Amino acid sequence: MLSSPDGRRSVYFDVEGKGKLLTRPVESVQYVEQYGAIRAQALSPAKSLDLIERLAGE
Repeated sequence: MLSSPDGRRSVYFDVEGKGKLLTRPVESVQYVEQYGAIRAQALSPAKSLDLIERLAGE
């Protein structure tokens, strides 16, 4: 996700070696929202490390 100085957001993604850049808000808004939802659910770096270490010890 890219943000311009004027607040516009663009999304770049790559699937199977084919990159795509979405610059129109109507195209990129769903990806911006999905990214926000996933990021909100993500563990902090410290909690991620704790989880990885705990699972590796099993």
